[in-house]
Order: sequence, then C-alpha cells, then structure tokens
Amino acid sequence: MTSYTRTHNGHTMMVHAPRPGELDRAAFAAFTAVEPVLGLDVETRTVDDRGPRQFADRFTVRLVQFGSDRAAWVLNPVDPAQCAVIEATLADPARRFVTHTNYDPLAVWAVFGVPLGQRVADTHVLSKLASPDERAGHGLNELTARHLDDGLTAAQDALYARMRHLAPPGQRAGNSWQRWGWDHIPADDEAYAVYAGLDAVYVRRLLPVLLQRCAPFPHLARMESWLAAQATGITIRGLLDAPYTRGLLADLDVEHHRAEAVITAALGCPARSPRFAEWLDGVAAAAGIIGFARTPTGRLQVTAGNLATLVADDAAMAALPAGAADIVTARLAVSRASNLIANARGFLTTADAHGRVHPQVNTLRAKTARMSITGPALQTLKKHDPRLRRCFRADPGHVLISCDFSQVEIRVAAALADDPTLKQVIASGADIHDATAALMYGPGFTDEQRTISKRATFGTIYGGGARALAAQTGVSEDTARQVIQRWRRTYPRVIAYGQRLAALPEVATASGRRIPADPARPYANANYAVQSTARDLLLAAVYRLVTGHHIGGLWLFVHDEVIVQARERDADRVRDALKQAMAGVFRGVPIAADAKILGRSWGQLDGPPPAPPCQENGTSGTCGTSPVHTPASGFRAAAGVSEPAEPAPCPPANQTRKATAMTSSLLAAALACAERGWKVFPVQPRAKKPPAVTGWEDRATTDPDRIRRCWAHGPYNVAIACGPSGLVVIDLDVPKLGQTLPPRWAKPGITDGADVLADLCDTHGQPWPSETFTVRTGRGGTHLYFIAPPGAAVGNRAGDNGRGLGWLVDVRGTGGYVIAPGSVVDLPTTGPYGVIYDVHLPPIGPARYEVIHNVAPAPLPDWLTGLLTAAPQIPPLGCRPTDPEQVRDLDSYTATALKRETDRVRATVEGSRNHALNKAAYHLGQLIAAGALPDALACEELFVAASVHFGIGDPPFTPDAARATISAALAAGKRKPRQLTTREVAA
Repeated sequence: MTSYTRTHNGHTMMVHAPRPGELDRAAFAAFTAVEPVLGLDVETRTVDDRGPRQFADRFTVRLVQFGSDRAAWVLNPVDPAQCAVIEATLADPARRFVTHTNYDPLAVWAVFGVPLGQRVADTHVLSKLASPDERAGHGLNELTARHLDDGLTAAQDALYARMRHLAPPGQRAGNSWQRWGWDHIPADDEAYAVYAGLDAVYVRRLLPVLLQRCAPFPHLARMESWLAAQATGITIRGLLDAPYTRGLLADLDVEHHRAEAVITAALGCPARSPRFAEWLDGVAAAAGIIGFARTPTGRLQVTAGNLATLVADDAAMAALPAGAADIVTARLAVSRASNLIANARGFLTTADAHGRVHPQVNTLRAKTARMSITGPALQTLKKHDPRLRRCFRADPGHVLISCDFSQVEIRVAAALADDPTLKQVIASGADIHDATAALMYGPGFTDEQRTISKRATFGTIYGGGARALAAQTGVSEDTARQVIQRWRRTYPRVIAYGQRLAALPEVATASGRRIPADPARPYANANYAVQSTARDLLLAAVYRLVTGHHIGGLWLFVHDEVIVQARERDADRVRDALKQAMAGVFRGVPIAADAKILGRSWGQLDGPPPAPPCQENGTSGTCGTSPVHTPASGFRAAAGVSEPAEPAPCPPANQTRKATAMTSSLLAAALACAERGWKVFPVQPRAKKPPAVTGWEDRATTDPDRIRRCWAHGPYNVAIACGPSGLVVIDLDVPKLGQTLPPRWAKPGITDGADVLADLCDTHGQPWPSETFTVRTGRGGTHLYFIAPPGAAVGNRAGDNGRGLGWLVDVRGTGGYVIAPGSVVDLPTTGPYGVIYDVHLPPIGPARYEVIHNVAPAPLPDWLTGLLTAAPQIPPLGCRPTDPEQVRDLDSYTATALKRETDRVRATVEGSRNHALNKAAYHLGQLIAAGALPDALACEELFVAASVHFGIGDPPFTPDAARATISAALAAGKRKPRQLTTREVAA
C-alpha cells in the first residue's frame, strides 16, 4: 500500500493513499477503531461559486480523507472497495468528524447522500468564536500556521508547483493551471495525496487547540456548532419557485424595455448615458430644484435613491417642465427593474437542476456574530417590494411562518444600560419612537420629529454624532446637535453605558462572547454589545423552538427574523410556538416578537391557511439533529442548569387565577413528597428540565418552610432527588413516534419498557415487582419507586446502554431525579428528527403525573440490585496496559491528585459529566507533562472513573465520548506542564 511520511516541527505524520485494489481494510478498521473523532476533508473538481456549487450536476468528489493527529487515509471513491469504506464510515451514527467550514458536509451530502448533522465540529466556527475579528485570518492554512506549524502551507506550495508543472501550455496563464489541476491532476500523484491527507490531519490537530481557546465560553461553542448544523440543513434543502422567477424575469424585461424606450425617444440616448444626468441637472436647475447629491467631480448622482426622493416630492415633480416628470419616472423604473432583473437572473443561475437555490447561511459573519446569507444574498431583498421574495416558496402542502423581534436592539440597550426611563417606555407598551419623540418634543410632535427621534435613538446608542444625524435626516448640524442633547438628557444611563464600554479593550457580552474593541472606533463597543446580545437572543429562541417545542422546518434566518416551514394544517400551532419561543424577558425588559403566517410564498400574505383537522397534526422541514446537553435558556456557564427564568409581564386576570391554582396544586404535591421523606426541588414550569436551581442534588429539601418559599415564586414542577431520598426509580417508557424495536428485543409481545421488564422477570425467574409505589408519567409510561439497597450505589441507566436493563427501561438513582406525581408537563410524543426528514408532530398539550398504586415503596429486589451493580464491561481505551501497582508507586502528591480528579469524575451529576471529565483530564495532563504521572495510567484511571456514567443521560454518555474528551483534555494539559516545587514532589 502506498504511504508517505512528512515531519514538521518535530511532528511526524503518515499519509496512506491506497491505489485502486490496494486498500487494507483491516488496517483502516484498526485506525478508525481508536479514533472516535476523525478529521474529514474532501478534494473535488473545480466549483463555480456563481452557480449551484456542490449541487451542480457536474460536481464530483475526487478524494475523501480521514485523519487523526498523526495519520491520514486518502481514499478514492472511484475504487468500489474504497467507496464502500467511505460510505460506511460517513454513515456510522456513532462516528464524529471535524471539518473546516461546511464545504465538506455539503459535498458528502451531495455525492454520498449522507447527512452528517450534529456529528460534525467546524473549526472555522470555533475560530470565529474565539477571535471574532474577520481580519484575524480564519483559513485553515492561516490557523494551522499560527497555532501548529507550516506543514500544511508547505504541502499546498508543493501541490501548486506540481499543478503548474503538469498543466498543458495552454492552461498556464493566470490561474488557469489551478483550475486545470483540481480537475485533472492524477488522484495518485504524491503531492496531491499528501496535501489531501494533511488537510485531514491538520484539521484534527487544530480541534483541541481551538476548543482550549473557547474554554472560557464552552456553552457558546456548543450552541454555535448546533446552529451551524441547522444552517447546513437549510442549505441542503434549498428553496426557489423557478417557474415564477422565469415569469417575473420576462415581465421585468418588458418593463425595462418600455421605460428605456421612453427615455430614448425623448432624449435620444440610453437611460444610463451620462447625457441623462446632464439633462436632469439642467431641467432641475431651471425649475429651482436643488439639493441633489453629486459625485466628487460635481456630476449629478443618478441613483435609485435620489430618483425615488425626487419622484416622491409632489411639489418638485409639478415644477418640472411638461413631459419631464414622465422621463424621470421612467428612469427610476429602469433603475428598479435593472436591480430586480439582476437578482432574478442570479437566482436562476445559482439554482440546481431541480430548480432549487442553496443559499449559504453564514452564522458568524460579523464581529458581533450577526448572520448573513450568500449565494444569493437573500437578506438584501426588501419587504416593501415583495416581487423578489415571492421567488421563494414553501414546499407543496406547506406554508411559511415568520417571527420577527420587535425593536429588539432598543430593548437590549435599555436592559444593558438599566436606564429607568427607557425601560418605563418599553414596559408601558407604547411605540418606543412615539414615546421618545413625546419626551423630546412634547405630545404634539410631528411626523418629521418622530423620524428624527428614531434616527437619534439608533445613532446615539451606537455613538453617532450630529453630522451623521444631519446627513440621515436632512436637518442642519446645529439642529442635529440639539436633538442629540435632548436625547442624552432623556436617557442618560444609555449614554453613560456607552461611555463605560468605550474605555474597554474588549467587550464581554451577556452571553459570555468576547469581542475585541476597535482602537480607532471605541464608541462602537456599545454597538458590539447591543447587536451581539440581540443576535444571541435570536440563537436562544431558535434553540428553544427546535429542542423545546420540537418544531423543525427551519427555512431561513434574515436579520432578526426566523422563518419556518410547516404543513398548512399545523400553521396556527407552529405560529404560536414560534412566537412563544422568541418572546421573553431579558434582565427585566420584555422582548417582544411578532409572528405571522406568510402563506405559500415568502413575499406575500396569502391569507390564513385552512383550519387544521383536530385529529391531524405535524410540521415538516429541514434541521440538524439537536443536542440536549445545553438548556435553551442557554448562555450562562452554570454546571448544566439554569436559574429560574425572570417573570413575564403580567398576564390577564383569568390566567393569573389559573396560575395561582396551579402553583397551589404543585406546592401540595411538593409537600406530600416531603412528608414521605423524599427531598424535592423545583424544575421549570410544565417541563421535565432544566432544574430551576443550581446544585439541585445538594439543595433538595424536605423542609416545609423552604418548600413554601420556593413555590411562592411560581408554578414550578416538582422533582425528587433520588439519591438523597434513598430511592431507586425504574422508568418504563413507551416508544416515541418513529422509534423502532431494536433487534435484541424483537420478541413476541414486546412493545414498550413494561414488556421488556416483564421479559427480564421471566428470564430471571422472578415475579413482576408490582407491590410498590407506582406513578403514571405524562407520556403514559410507568415509574416504579423502590428503596435503594443499603451499601450498594445504584446510579442512573438509560435503556440498553452500559449496564442498562433494556430498551425503554431507564433507572434513576444517585445523581438522578424524577418528576413527582402532581406535576404537569407539555410533551409531544415525537420520534427523533434528522436533517432532511418530514416529521409529524402531535399537538403539545398538558399531561399530568399521577399515582396509580399508592403504597409504600418496596426495597429494590435483590436480582435487580445485582444487575444494576455488576462490574461494568469497559471497552479498552487504547492506552498501553498498566499494572495496578503503578498507583501505589506514585509519590503521595501525585497519587492524591489522581484520586481527587478521578473521584471528581465519579461524583459528578448528569449535565456536568463532560465538564468534570475534561477538567480532570486537563489537570492530569499537566502532571504528565511534568513527568510526575505515566500517560497510560492517567488514561485508564480516567476512563474507569468515567465508566460509571456510561449509558446515563439524554443523550446517553458513551465510551466514545469519554475517549474523545480524555484524549483532547490530556493533550491540552500536556501543553502547559505544571511546575512542581521540591516540596510537592517530596510529598
């Protein structure tokens, strides 16, 4: 088999590039078995950025590369054996990858039909998060040269030299040799194979480096990676109404030619001729019309904006000589039609063979993390002329639903600055710009004064001065200066907030994002803080929508607007869920959102869709599979939980009465649990998670006074901390929609978790454990409560994973909790949804946890105790085997550190497992680098400690996840050796 070796900066890397027929399947399988996360890269033929890119018919993947930090396999899909290995590796649901940008996931989807979804980490996203400034350089070559070494740059230089050498003489001018090279260089050329392989190696080496740089805000890294996968799903699905677009283009051509003909007949020149500007300058001067913008050379600027201003001025148009108004109107029509024609042609050019455009959603485009759309630039399409937006339609049988924040940046500014006057204006529900104009000019303000106030609001928040306000509104600079002074007197704390930020070298936002200041524009810091916070509120809203309301169909993000696609019959329900997800409270300031059903096209209101039949429900669309390890409230770095949400604005009286009754009922449920000796704590209303307090296992209580104080704050659901309560609860679940029976449990009569437990009872010759406290869950499952066995630690289990009992049988013990009877949840019974699948969702409605057998909990049966406390079967980590005596051979300081860190991992609770393992491995990596601890011993001890959590959680914690965390964190720790003092070593 063909292999190449490269060494850079002391780091040796092997590139295996089997030619057709040379693939060593066993060697490749051994390589992937020890690498839970692989670098992924593809080499393709040249892509035309002006066309459908990866979705073009001619698009071809020439090579696919998988890499570790020291080796890569470069596989050629032309070889059937290698193609089969490529497809199997990509489709493995347990496999994780790291790429740079989503070019590779899109190529994988386009050629192999494999949606990678949330299985991909994107180093480009992580780099933009760690260093938001676009000028920092976020290309893979730039990043690896900056953080690792110049090996990838050297490989690229060698490849380019080879392409120039091989290109035919007619293909060497300009960059033609490069286009020829990507299309024609032999797949087995050494320079090509080495460059391809090192791409995969270096992106894998880069991942832990960037994760370490994102360590101060790991929650943002998770959320941004999640959002990037959603954006890739939008790109994959595509959108366009090609027949309408072609018809619009034909109509616009006619409109353009007619307007052009009017000008040619009147002036004898084309509409865009310089002679038109000279003519307009002359007739305007003769009519006494002044104030036109001009070029630096003094020529009249004939732009669509200037022409629109003139046409809108009735007095000016009436002052023009006879016929001149028609010519000006025709010239404006030419400008507008030309822009529309260019856009419509661009849509058709970028469409694939099926007539769909695949826009690239750039989720971290600006310094403030504002998103943008390219190929085509859909965020530039204006609402006031819906003809271009109508080029984009929902799928047949579906409608588009939009929700937009209302004046979100002003609300965020009020919250961040804590300005009482601006907060009072917002709380009153009045129009913010009306209220500002009234405060500045009095109740009799004019429309012009409102416009000036609106401009002053945004300009002053973002540090604009009198000159900018004068240019935007047409008032004099003296007037603009007086307006700004009035605004500052009206909202002084907003001004003080901006001044405080201007003195900082870096802006830290409410979500933990870090944005470096621009020394030349310190006043822009307020802009960074406000815009970035507004954008993060949008991210949190989208996350709530998908993971909390289980609404898929993400269709597009445009500025502060989210657009989803849903079946017509579900439109009202999805609209309400969208508004609920986006509306909220930020630091006491209400965040308002307006949701509406657009209809079948983006650029129109088709009217309300048909009323949904009561027995049918569902949404559809495109989104990446969603992780569940980050709460939707999202951006605090608390250990997996969030504080209680801030109170919403006061509801109507009937809702208040209902909420009071619900709170009273839940308080009674919490007190009933406490009377049984079960320690309780609150979780979010009408939900199973997240907990409403941090450190819930320690803060769970049976104290009636503490319980009454807690539930006085609202209708929180009641959770029982199983470990502190001395309970083990077996959760017998029912399958979700689309969930299929695993082969192992494909036996007659098995349909749910209760059937699985009955089968286990038969297998072990034991009776069904019915005589114990039993609860029916909100989804129709069953909770069996047992007294925890003395002296035996029973932790959490999830289904078949690890030491789990079986399909749909979960166990909650130490480190876990269950929702108590009396709690009410809103739960859709849905199956998992993926990147490209239609998903039918039943309505979200209330469901109560109810006691169905009210007896004292029985002791956990011995046979179940034995199954749940058996020694785990730990897969090998891949480190060198170690002698257990090695632990005893360590010096006391290192041995104590090893025990402390592994105990930390064992004791952690669900929601902070990965954080605890990452922290422990990092600290031990520092000791390894200091020469105090053997590498293999640290690997094995950490893995054994982590194994107590395997199979626990939602999603379950897996050996592969543990391996990946240990490997990355040890490597990060080794780069910062601990400086041990003589006293520490001697200890």
